[in-house]
Amino acid sequence: MFVDKLNLYFLALLKPSSYFDKEDRLSVSESISLAWLFNVLGAILKVVLINLVVFSISYFISSSHLLDDFFGTKKYFGYFFFILSIVLDVIFFPLFAMFLMQFWIFIIKSFGSFIGVVDDVEQKSIDIVSAAMSSHIFCAIPVFGKMMQGFSGLVLLFIGLKNEMKFTTSLSICVLLSPIFAIISIVTLFLFLFLIQNL
Repeated sequence: MFVDKLNLYFLALLKPSSYFDKEDRLSVSESISLAWLFNVLGAILKVVLINLVVFSISYFISSSHLLDDFFGTKKYFGYFFFILSIVLDVIFFPLFAMFLMQFWIFIIKSFGSFIGVVDDVEQKSIDIVSAAMSSHIFCAIPVFGKMMQGFSGLVLLFIGLKNEMKFTTSLSICVLLSPIFAIISIVTLFLFLFLIQNL
């Protein structure tokens, strides 16, 4: 069961078109759980990597003030702050992922309903966003993983919009850019209201 879902997760990342052709797909909870697994793995690798870097620096440069600044007299404050941020990132990841998934499902469903997509628009939106969550496999890579995850997540959303919703390329790009347009519109509205109030 778990191996089958993991295979589906990798298939969604490596061959998204084949994933969308399958009947068996990932649910929201399965996508978040597998994404969380890779985030935990990435967090463990980050802790191991930072320990290797710090202790190798301390071994080769024992007289350096760099370690005093990082560890120093404040009893490892910088080190513990870094570890705490990693732990909190792992703990709150499911909530953040659920919010992000619901946000994209709402956007895709809204565009799909507006364009007049036939069949179950909500299920198609869930399938697209669940497949895009497979990009969290890259979170297991400590340094560049988050950047790779963000880029591949957008690419997977784009492929899902074209395959499942049958959107054109330009419409798919508009859907992906719609959060930016919404933020710009909200900021412009608040600035306009602020200026009117101060006149």
